[in-house]
Amino acid sequence: MDSPGATKVRAKVQESAGGGRAAAKLPRVPPPEASAAKVAAGYKVEVVVKDLNYPTSVEFDERGNMFVAEAGYGDEAAQPRILRVSPQGQIQVLRASQYLNGPVNDLLWHDGRLYISHRGKISVLEGEKVRDLVTGLPSDGDHQNNQMTVGPDGKIYFGQGTASNSGVVGEDSYKMGWLKKHPEFHDVPAKDIQLRGKQFTTKNPLTEAQDDRANTAAFHPFGDVAPATGSTVGDERQAHPYSQYGRHLARDARWSIARKPASREFVRTGHRTASAAAVK
Repeated sequence: MDSPGATKVRAKVQESAGGGRAAAKLPRVPPPEASAAKVAAGYKVEVVVKDLNYPTSVEFDERGNMFVAEAGYGDEAAQPRILRVSPQGQIQVLRASQYLNGPVNDLLWHDGRLYISHRGKISVLEGEKVRDLVTGLPSDGDHQNNQMTVGPDGKIYFGQGTASNSGVVGEDSYKMGWLKKHPEFHDVPAKDIQLRGKQFTTKNPLTEAQDDRANTAAFHPFGDVAPATGSTVGDERQAHPYSQYGRHLARDARWSIARKPASREFVRTGHRTASAAAVK
């Protein structure tokens, strides 16, 4: 049986004043304490699983088994995994974890099946494998597809994050680690909009020249600018990855309103409270 993970102690190597190299330990992470959680009178909190690496979501099946997702993002040593914790406390790492594409942002148990939202995909667990239901989601930027829920119509809805924080790909996108890998990636609006021709100048991190600069416009790849004031950009429906799914994937026209929709909820009227797409 695989262990859920172990706390890793890493050392940061820095130059010392004398020119040598010295190791400085990172701040120690305190052990989990149930008393740190404040709950209403009559309730208590217990530590069930500890020493996890970037846990993102928890879900239960009808038998009381608990599934825990470890994101596996931002640290090559921490791979995406799904743990199953039995009602008796036995912990097992699912073999299907090898098919995950980190980060894993949500789990959903519905109608006897475990659905998984991981980078660019919505999948379902089948035995020891993962079957992809939706692929090609625009998740190469700052934010990815994330939480799921079941609507009153029986469809599964999930949130889709945006490429950047402001609609403009900039130097921060390089620091996030994705601009060099996907220089063509950028935000796409949910409907046709007209730009004002505004350009943003920033240091060009894609070249070695220290004084190199790049101009970028909203809803354009890094280093690409709008042709003129009043130019129109749209949802590029024909070229968008969603189009290949036909009737299997319906898209909410408001999907790009939220930068990173982190919760999927329905009010009593059945209306969605945040942008989402639906798997039919």
